[in-house]
Amino acid sequence: MRYLQLLPLCFVGAACAAPAPIPVEKTFKDWYVACDNTLRCTAVAVHEMEGGANLLLRISRQAPFDAAPVVDAMAWTSAGPRPLLLDGKPLATALAPVNDGQAAGWHGEGETANAFLSALRNGRVLSQPGPDGAASASLEGLTATLLFMDEQQHRLGTRSALIRPGDGASLTAPAPPLLALQPFAAVPALPADEAQRVLDAVRQAAASDLQGDADADEPAAELQAWALNADTALVIARYGCAAYNCDHLVYLVPRAAPAQLQALDLPPFPAAEPITNTDEQNAWTWGALSYDPATGVLEAFSKARGLGDCGSIGRWRFDGERFQPLFSASMGECVGYPLMFWPVSYRADPAL
Repeated sequence: MRYLQLLPLCFVGAACAAPAPIPVEKTFKDWYVACDNTLRCTAVAVHEMEGGANLLLRISRQAPFDAAPVVDAMAWTSAGPRPLLLDGKPLATALAPVNDGQAAGWHGEGETANAFLSALRNGRVLSQPGPDGAASASLEGLTATLLFMDEQQHRLGTRSALIRPGDGASLTAPAPPLLALQPFAAVPALPADEAQRVLDAVRQAAASDLQGDADADEPAAELQAWALNADTALVIARYGCAAYNCDHLVYLVPRAAPAQLQALDLPPFPAAEPITNTDEQNAWTWGALSYDPATGVLEAFSKARGLGDCGSIGRWRFDGERFQPLFSASMGECVGYPLMFWPVSYRADPAL
């Protein structure tokens, strides 16, 4: 999915910060890597292995020169972690064991992660045996992936490079994120009678869009309303549901004149190529769309399958006047990765 680039504003007489990095993503054989607008890079093994489960193998690193690489190798099992094998042979590693009752595996940072990655570059398949067979990850494309991460973070030829290290001078951290979000200020909930008036007005004003297809036995849309501020309400209409995704219409509604509603156009996330198709810009309305009035966060989660291990997720936060991009991540391959493992393409706060 492509998004419009957001440009910084510079004022006469004031210094203009360097533009934040544009998110990039790439696939190298059996690996997918994304570097976000803070130049934090995350890579995952995405080849669907035959005859067994996938080992969830992830490598991540933040941008500052002294940031340590982090590696995780996890399998969906409570019986572990088991020793790792590289091309069928035991792999000696100083990684720490991890087991949360559902997934078990190994975690490492810094020199431990560096040594682990150096060993993997000499192999083709990393596996972790289990009671129901081995969970495996292909290593085809790993070296190119690590080289790409180094290149994006300007580490090539420096002491911190994962590939092709050298004695080059250390670099400073990248520019800050594109957008400094204002903190969200919660507002009182819509009184029940006002919420009903808002919903009734929206149903009447947008009747042709919300009534459903009688020929297809499609029910009318389900509506929910929230107060965004003293003047505006948010209404989300859900309809056309499939097995695990629904379509949505989203409206900004003047509380004093709810019949004058307007469709909400969610701001795009930055990326290298601009949007050229309106349908693509509005693709976030397909999936599961929700609003949290306690945090002001609107979340769109589109699943590529019911397990929720692939698809795309975007979050925006209301700043008192408008929704601002907050976070986006995606996983194009359905190989078992939970959302917390997905490569992130945009974050408005490095802590997210």
